[in-house]
Amino acid sequence: MWVLGCVVLGCSPGLGPDAGGLLADAGLAVDAGADAGRLDAGGGLDGGALDAGAADAGCVGEGNLVLNGEFDCVQGPLVGWRASVGELRASEDDGGWFARLDVVDAGAQLLQAGPFVREAGAGSFCVSVRVRGTVPYAQLLVLKSMTAVAFSAPVTADWTDVPLMPLKVDNDFEPSLTVAVQAAVRRIDGNDARPGQVLDVDRVVAFRSTDGGCGR
Repeated sequence: MWVLGCVVLGCSPGLGPDAGGLLADAGLAVDAGADAGRLDAGGGLDGGALDAGAADAGCVGEGNLVLNGEFDCVQGPLVGWRASVGELRASEDDGGWFARLDVVDAGAQLLQAGPFVREAGAGSFCVSVRVRGTVPYAQLLVLKSMTAVAFSAPVTADWTDVPLMPLKVDNDFEPSLTVAVQAAVRRIDGNDARPGQVLDVDRVVAFRSTDGGCGR
């Protein structure tokens, strides 16, 4: 079951509360607006320096607005990402590099170091992420300037796209959009992430919606 909600300072029309444990309730990433604006063509957070050759180095994927969204930047698999909660490390399997979050008492959250959109009224965007792990639930968060949209989904040992098809996020009035992925905590049903569990993250994708939908 996929759950769509909105958090922090407001909700978009027609969206209900997220039963998967919301950002404000979990106390995570409330400072994302301040921290997320630091990444530009000259530097990164936690992942090391990023030079002007980022596109040629695999740090910018074709058709993907998220910097190093597939964690395959040759300058470091974690360039452009940091853990605002939990412990972050790069890991590798047959499919290549991915980010692994180790859950601590407060949970675990992976935060994009810079917004993938910086302009108000920039239109609509589609966002998705691939996850697996031992945590019960994960959330894909799209942090706006004053609100956030959350997509919740169960996590299994196999890679799963969250959501199954990219969902559209409107950005008509707020000047930035930033991606975060977190292990869900403080859920109503008690199915919280626990210390010792892990959340693997790969293929964080965002692209502009040109036709009002999210077909590729």
